Amino acid sequence: MANGLTGQYYADMNLSNLVTSRTDATINYFSDGNVSPVPGIGKSNYSMRWSGFIKPNFSEMYMFNTVSDDGIRVKINNITVINAWNYHSPQLNAGSIALSAGKMYPIEVEYFNGTGIAVAQLYWSSPSQPLQI
Repeated sequence: MANGLTGQYYADMNLSNLVTSRTDATINYFSDGNVSPVPGIGKSNYSMRWSGFIKPNFSEMYMFNTVSDDGIRVKINNITVINAWNYHSPQLNAGSIALSAGKMYPIEVEYFNGTGIAVAQLYWSSPSQPLQI
């Protein structure tokens, strides 16, 4: 994810009222609930979608981990590896998928926040790659 992902920011929790798009270097979002993620979106009841490509360095199983407060889902190569699309306090979710070295894989991460603290973080690792955001 060296070049970043396209981040789309929505003024609702259903990924339907797009306000803005930008390139985000990583998925590492946190708010204490007192700040909106981008201008034009409230402090609560919003959603985000990040999309782009990842290119693994090794041919092996990769573990994807999220920390989120509220809902999050992750698709790699159009396969859902994490689906925690519900209200919850900060929690860790994980899923794995076999990837081949040097191949570009599409990635899509969707997230929504209801009220209060907001967290959306994505990490990945493999037997040969340390955990990184």
